[in-house]
Amino acid sequence: MKLTQLIYKFAPLIAFIAGIWYFCIRILGDNLEYIPGDLGDSRFINYLLEHGYRWLTGNVQSFWDGEFMYPFKNSIALSDSMLGTLPFYSIWRFLGFSPESSYQLWWICICSLNYWCSYFVFKKWFNRSDVALVLAWIFAFSVFNLGQLNFMQMIVRFMVPVVFYAAYKMVITPSAKYLLIYCFGIIFQLCSAVYTGFYLLYFSALFVFIYYLISKKWKDLLYYFKNKKLAYTSLIFFLSLLAFQWLLLPYLKMSNIVGLRLYREVTINLPLWNSFLFPHEASVAWGFLFDITKPDVPEWWLHYLFLGIIPLAAIIVSPFYLFYNWYKKIKTPLLLKSVIITSVIIVLIHIRTESGLTLYALIFKLPGINSMKVLTRFMHVEIFILLLIIGYVLVRFKNKYIFLFALFVFADNCFSPKYIQREEKAGLIKRKEILLTELEKYEYGKYKAVALIDSIQPAYITHLDMMLVAQSVGIKSVNGYSSYCPDEFGEFYKNDTEEGLFKWLASQNVKKEKILVIKIKKKD
Repeated sequence: MKLTQLIYKFAPLIAFIAGIWYFCIRILGDNLEYIPGDLGDSRFINYLLEHGYRWLTGNVQSFWDGEFMYPFKNSIALSDSMLGTLPFYSIWRFLGFSPESSYQLWWICICSLNYWCSYFVFKKWFNRSDVALVLAWIFAFSVFNLGQLNFMQMIVRFMVPVVFYAAYKMVITPSAKYLLIYCFGIIFQLCSAVYTGFYLLYFSALFVFIYYLISKKWKDLLYYFKNKKLAYTSLIFFLSLLAFQWLLLPYLKMSNIVGLRLYREVTINLPLWNSFLFPHEASVAWGFLFDITKPDVPEWWLHYLFLGIIPLAAIIVSPFYLFYNWYKKIKTPLLLKSVIITSVIIVLIHIRTESGLTLYALIFKLPGINSMKVLTRFMHVEIFILLLIIGYVLVRFKNKYIFLFALFVFADNCFSPKYIQREEKAGLIKRKEILLTELEKYEYGKYKAVALIDSIQPAYITHLDMMLVAQSVGIKSVNGYSSYCPDEFGEFYKNDTEEGLFKWLASQNVKKEKILVIKIKKKD
């Protein structure tokens, strides 16, 4: 076998190893000395994964009753549960790795799955391994992912390609097998990251609807309801709804307590046009755009939507391409047309003008959508749709040109790790050890729970410090951190004061004598 043939054969593996090194290891450090993200959400995801592991090992009785915000029940349903990806964390804990190291290895596993799941889907879709590896590399390791490192649950999207491929096969070659994969994939994604799960459900359903609408092949749907097929279809739907109900019932109960989002509250988080040009500051090629395109909104860091120039071009050019073909009466492949129309509709619904005009009201009241706050996260599904559009273009080129395109993709997504938000693993472990030493000064076993009052640092950091230490010794924590919180907990969450703590305990009919309160004050 010639060298060029050998390289081509192993190119997907080479690209994967290069991606893991370039994207993951350069961020984690050669000796895995860093953990991506800040002292907030990233540590919370680590907490949730460790909670799941403790549940699997019998150290936690109820999965949904997190051991924080004591005595509040069902607290895991205040945020993502991370249940779907729990095996990719727990395996490392079973092997003896620390929670922090297991978290790092979990992240590498997720990035690996993002690459390989998308690679195999793109390869099946386009029957070109060279095209597939380039698209998969963008999906798993692009500059877009840098802006998501503070929200590690959003990295989990390897079911997006699987679900869209199943939807694609469902409409062109009806089969109960693909219906099963489609439903399972959505449930699994919901178990892993609820935002992405709901977006995947609605966007894939939109794709299927548009395909049938423009192809006028509605009769193909009858396949799933004919004779014996009806029994398979009914069973798949029944099992899916059962799993869907089991997963979402805790969230439904929680929404009755904390309420749903208000329309005026969430639309500020819709992207402006310049959000799509807003790159992470670590980008080598496009970092200069950071100050130019930074959205003038309070939570601007949620608007890291720059995907690289290639997917951005797909957003801009594809609708004009479709219009040109229509005007010139050039036939566009049916599936490409369906994908482009799906992409255009999604972007148009999820964008607003500076004056506040938006079409988002069209979907705001959909189940699941009405509880979302960070609306820019629709891009985690949209990026796959854009890569499909790019794939239809790339298959027209010969292999040698794809290699040149791959070099351009790499340049488009170059980044400098020194601008990445990350924390030293040793420092995070040290924080836990210092607080644990303080906790061990007390007979904490005789208390119902522990609370930390710390006036030295921001409240959210204190809450997570105590949550992680309490978890490590197997006790409950009054301190808590999540996407939502009960109204009565709000003052304690925001300010971490004794007054806020005692108000919360009083609202829950908990005697303060039952709680070990540790106070850390500024030195005069």
